[in-house]
Amino acid sequence: MNGDRGTPHRLGRKLTRYLPVVLALAVTGGGLVCTHLIVDGADRTAATAYWPAESATPTASTEPPGGDRPVGRTDTELSRMLLPVPDGYRLGPDIGEHGNDTALSGVQATALLRERAGEGLTGAERRERDEYYGKLRLKGIAVRSYANDTNDLVMETMIIRMGDKKAVQETYALQTGLYEALGIFRAGPKVDGRHTAACYLRPEDKGFKLDSMTCVAVHGELLLNMRAYGSKPLATTTAVKLLEEQLGHIAYPAVTA
Repeated sequence: MNGDRGTPHRLGRKLTRYLPVVLALAVTGGGLVCTHLIVDGADRTAATAYWPAESATPTASTEPPGGDRPVGRTDTELSRMLLPVPDGYRLGPDIGEHGNDTALSGVQATALLRERAGEGLTGAERRERDEYYGKLRLKGIAVRSYANDTNDLVMETMIIRMGDKKAVQETYALQTGLYEALGIFRAGPKVDGRHTAACYLRPEDKGFKLDSMTCVAVHGELLLNMRAYGSKPLATTTAVKLLEEQLGHIAYPAVTA
């Protein structure tokens, strides 16, 4: 893998420096709870592991009158890049305050991330944060959730458009580097080799009834974050297949729409 992933000391410094920013990008979807972890026994204590609350078990929802099943909004370019709701699925639970099918402009996305990554920062840290967001040149975010008809799997997909491929690759390296640096996440299934993508399962907890998986992927100037959660054993193969369909839809929307 290229970029900062090949220079662990540099990556470690960036993880520490940009941790609030990376976490804000990783959890913009909302609907998740966090556990505080200490990284490598050092002084980097932060809310770094995210997974669904146990009360977030998928539940049935009422279909619109006439039985029409919405496939997702198509009024923005990024919304059209989100995978239309496939057969066997419906629009899922709200993703935090954003609803279950939302698009934000670059200005709105930047404002949201500033808020998410601003708590407890010093003035100097806020300036670093703003400098980093300036380099990302966010152009927009689109999010959509999916729930399967058997009510045991929920998927949340977020597409982030940035100003250039370098910013996307660096953010991908920071996010995946964070998961690997913690050393507690289980490796998820491999995504089709044509894509730059990685998946991570939450730490094993036999007392927890749900499981969850987070995937990060890159397509040009787009960064894609996907979370799957549901009853154990989690349908990870199904979730990765949906991720691959999502990446294929971005590449060939006319074919898969």
